[in-house]
Amino acid sequence: IALTVTKKEIGNIQVGGTNLLGSHIPIYGLYNIPSFVRTGTTSFEVIGHVNNDGTVRISNIIDGNGWYTISFDVKCQVEGWNVGVEFCDGEIKDFRPISTTDYTHCVYSYEVANYTSDIFNFIDIYGLSSQTFWFKNIKVERGKIATDYSPCPSDYSTTTEMNSAIQQKADEI
Repeated sequence: IALTVTKKEIGNIQVGGTNLLGSHIPIYGLYNIPSFVRTGTTSFEVIGHVNNDGTVRISNIIDGNGWYTISFDVKCQVEGWNVGVEFCDGEIKDFRPISTTDYTHCVYSYEVANYTSDIFNFIDIYGLSSQTFWFKNIKVERGKIATDYSPCPSDYSTTTEMNSAIQQKADEI
């Protein structure tokens, strides 16, 4: 019986892989964000609000019900603050404390059950206080388990461009 239950639990694990966050996905300051700069496809710099309620939205990233995982690295300007994450107005997870010197790695998996294409298709990063936060290596993937950071495949438009990028890296080495 235990083996049957274990097999069923293992069979239900959904491991992600493909980063859904590409250059085509909007990221913006939603609420009380005086400064927001997208510094790359999966990175941004933001200043929050004195009431610790600044919110950044990753819009149109959820495309159906099911498990999703977000992972990212973040650091902030002032010691002792936190960052919160929520999927589609669901349960919120707080990460604290966020480091001021090294990036803090954050991972949150959540089962979306209220998806709609016109409203509940987002991830909010909230609780941002009036200081600078630096986010990088943001990855959103389907499944319950985070995998190592990788860029979104749709950001590589052609095989020729991909081969050129690989050759440039090889030349640098």
